[in-house]
Amino acid sequence: MNQSSTGIDVVGATDDQSSALRELVVAIALTPLLLLPEPARAVVSLEATLAAVVVGVVVGVIVSVALDPVEIRPQSDAVAAVGTLVAIVVATAFLWLVLPVEHTGTFIQFVIAFLWGSSLTSVTRHVVRPALSGSRTPAK
Repeated sequence: MNQSSTGIDVVGATDDQSSALRELVVAIALTPLLLLPEPARAVVSLEATLAAVVVGVVVGVIVSVALDPVEIRPQSDAVAAVGTLVAIVVATAFLWLVLPVEHTGTFIQFVIAFLWGSSLTSVTRHVVRPALSGSRTPAK
């Protein structure tokens, strides 16, 4: 039997359901890693932390909903790997130039809230809602 106690057929899950569950696992795995460095645990101010969390969740939800229909299919795995590495280097250099060191913790808190907002939105839309309605999301 492939169904868990929640009634979700994990083996026969659609691509959207698999992606949503994978995104949730990434959020679960990255949260402790992002909270490991000392700056992530430093609270600059309660207002800044609260703003970072609220904005992170809202942006995560918006990005999850807006990018759901977008499907990126690179020509090859090498192109995807090089493109990902270039994007990481550019984003890191940009953040080093723009983000003051004292706000690193607040930015990490924003990133964690973004990850959770995005992943929980995807799981709610593609796993929980179909399970509650008794239907399955059609595969694309």
